[in-house]
Amino acid sequence: MAEFFHMGGYAPFIWPSFALWALVMAGLALWGLADKRRQMAKVQELEEKLGGRRRVSGARASGPSAASSGETGGR
Repeated sequence: MAEFFHMGGYAPFIWPSFALWALVMAGLALWGLADKRRQMAKVQELEEKLGGRRRVSGARASGPSAASSGETGGR
């Protein structure tokens, strides 16, 4: 087991690189969570300001559900 941790003499290079990788990954995860929290707060603020979610007027349904709704273009 000690041989594994010694890494054939390269341990002084390998273990710090693993530590740096773990630190960067943890930082990115925390940054992503903080950004999500900020974005959700911004969405909440905009929804309160605009009075809730609204559908854009003039928007039409498209895609497979619109084609199967029975609209055949005059037939």
